[in-house]
Amino acid sequence: MPGVFSLPSLTMSQEKQERIKACLQELATLLYSEADKSQLIDLEGIEKTVRSQILEYVGPEIALNLLLNKLVRELKFLAPSGMLIVLITSSLFVVLISMVC
Repeated sequence: MPGVFSLPSLTMSQEKQERIKACLQELATLLYSEADKSQLIDLEGIEKTVRSQILEYVGPEIALNLLLNKLVRELKFLAPSGMLIVLITSSLFVVLISMVC
């Protein structure tokens, strides 16, 4: 059954769109469980809650993932010999270990 909103498809497969939708539904459930329910009584409160949760939890994770993927792509270009690369980000203490091929 189609949802109210559908994800735009530029070059993304239907399978990926469905996976994103499923992940977002799970994320929405998790974020709802942490939301201040007294703020969810009108559209303004819902919008403020969603915006603050995206800014606090979702956006930084997506940005970090995009940055790390960009760095890995650049390192693969600069060092295509297959060496082990370890990247550590101080903001979220994430360690990414990637074999560069």
